[in-house]
Amino acid sequence: MKMVRYKRLLVAACVFAALSVSTVSAADTATLNEKDLVIDKTTTEAGEQVLPEKKNLEEVEQARTGSIEVVLTDGKAGTDKSNVIIRCQKVSEIVQGEYVLLKSYKDAGVDLNAIENSNDLKNAAEQLLSKAEESTNTNVTDANGTVTFKNLEVGVYLISAEDTERYDTVEPSLIAVPTWSDSEGEMQYDVVIEPKHTEKPDKEENTAPQTNLEENTWRYAGLAGICVVGAVVCIIRMRKRKY
Repeated sequence: MKMVRYKRLLVAACVFAALSVSTVSAADTATLNEKDLVIDKTTTEAGEQVLPEKKNLEEVEQARTGSIEVVLTDGKAGTDKSNVIIRCQKVSEIVQGEYVLLKSYKDAGVDLNAIENSNDLKNAAEQLLSKAEESTNTNVTDANGTVTFKNLEVGVYLISAEDTERYDTVEPSLIAVPTWSDSEGEMQYDVVIEPKHTEKPDKEENTAPQTNLEENTWRYAGLAGICVVGAVVCIIRMRKRKY
């Protein structure tokens, strides 16, 4: 009778050990999912921007030139908005009150004349960037995160940045020269743009919890294995004594 009771206690101990491992591992996984998921946050300091309407394009002076000032706003803590390489590429002409894509961009599947809102403009910029060739019109931002491209012909320009570990990921943008100004009530040939940018996730914070989870899982599995082996040895010894 004592032998049967002893065996039951050993079996219960093994089951408890196995359940403990499963519970602790599940708890570790839950903690990882809740605390360590990284969600990109988009900086939205820059105002919503669209291309000038057709009625405004009729006022464009083709012989004039203009400029685009690119201003990078503060990024994630610890980043540096200086010395970021900015590219300025012309993608479209303005002909008789309409936007006409340059030859190298015609197969991008974009119609700038159909742009209605800032989301359409963003999608168009991304599509045009995928077709963009290496630009010779590049410059780097100064200590304030600013760079200016001068003597630009009338048209639409694609502004993009070379990815860098020192700053956020910069979204490509489209801006026209000239651009209509509601405050001035006229077309502006010297324009300013603040590209939106997205924080980059911290790689070290993402990988460390996963490594810790694996270490804990193996540790708990080892403890459970020791308990099972110990129980089996005890049962064998008790049987030998009985006989």
